[in-house]
Amino acid sequence: MNKLSDLVNWFADKNKVMVALSGGVDSAVVAYAAFQALGNSAIAVTA
Repeated sequence: MNKLSDLVNWFADKNKVMVALSGGVDSAVVAYAAFQALGNSAIAVTA
């Protein structure tokens, strides 16, 4: 497995999540993984 698939799998057993999206690469990858695993049950927010 690669790190992205590990992250997607980590999110997969959650019911829903909220990810803080700063606009950087790291938070974008985390948000992408969350949406891959959960679809509309993942929310990305910015401040």
